[in-house]
Amino acid sequence: MKHQHNAGCQQWLGQSEKKRQLAGIDAIAYVRYWLRRYLPAELVALAVAVGSVTLAAMLTSNELILVAAGVYSGSASYYGVLVAHMYITNRRAHPTVDGHSARQALIGRVRGLMLDFGSAELLDSLLFSPLLLYLCLRALPNHQLAVVLSEFVSTIVFYTTVIVARMARTSLAHQRRA
Repeated sequence: MKHQHNAGCQQWLGQSEKKRQLAGIDAIAYVRYWLRRYLPAELVALAVAVGSVTLAAMLTSNELILVAAGVYSGSASYYGVLVAHMYITNRRAHPTVDGHSARQALIGRVRGLMLDFGSAELLDSLLFSPLLLYLCLRALPNHQLAVVLSEFVSTIVFYTTVIVARMARTSLAHQRRA
């Protein structure tokens, strides 16, 4: 069932709105799929970023250090959760004595994650998130609120970038096949 749903989501990205409606592919189901897949990692990343900025603020008032602590601890924990989930899922799906099959599947899934998120993650980690967090730290007196607000906005920018990049990649693949 999960595989069929994922295939439907992949189809959804490559079709126009009219084709999506005719094919019966539900945009709400697609959003639910993304939320189920990525929301736990986002929540962990948010908690870690808030904690990191709070701890860093106890040690320094340098806003650049606070930005680095929040952005990069959040990113590391986000991908840590995703990779751990992939590893556990692959171990269940590919049980072997030595774990070789699970590792190979995990490598393939991580490669897919890099294709999906690579360009968006570079823009997010090097530009959007640091800039947003810096501006929020400057504008808001509460560090935790600044992290939450900047994470919320940067998450929207991040996933918008991911979806646009995926749609463009899917469209190019369809044009090459035609």
